[in-house]
Amino acid sequence: MQRPELIAFDLMDTVVRDPFFSEIASRLGGSLDALDAAAWADFELGRIDEETYLGRMLHPGRSCPLAPRAIRDLILASYRYLEGMEPLLVELAASGVARWAFSNYPVWLERARAALSLDRHFAGYAVSYQLGARKPEREAFLGLAARCGVPLERCLLVDDREPNVAAARALGMPAHRFEGAAALRLELRALGLL
Repeated sequence: MQRPELIAFDLMDTVVRDPFFSEIASRLGGSLDALDAAAWADFELGRIDEETYLGRMLHPGRSCPLAPRAIRDLILASYRYLEGMEPLLVELAASGVARWAFSNYPVWLERARAALSLDRHFAGYAVSYQLGARKPEREAFLGLAARCGVPLERCLLVDDREPNVAAARALGMPAHRFEGAAALRLELRALGLL
């Protein structure tokens, strides 16, 4: 692969620890079954606003030890960089390659963006709630290319989910399956970016 013009980073569980799995599941007894996945998908795609999502967050009739607003507040207070990612992003800035966030996430991304000062690391954002499409859907990738103005074949996707990596490659976009900052560092060195 040649040196990319842009690196598109997934955020949750690639740059930022996903609070759903690190905080909420443990508070709900190890399972997210009480949460309505269809409501989350609508929220993530920007089809519903936060208040509507909070009203639909829990499956009717299933018990949950936390109220929807408590779950939201816990999520919003739990954003943290994954180990090694913040210094890697700082170091990568010196390469001159553009860095964008390309993530499946609702408008809560704006809270993570502020809490972690993500704008220091990313020139732009292509997020499912803005795009109306989620990875691995083709429309999400085309939305990224349209927003950043760089053809997919000149971008590199860094994502922790194999279906997203496979979808990128099927569209001609080089991709790296994220398995930690150390492995990503080696890949970026091989590309001459570090």
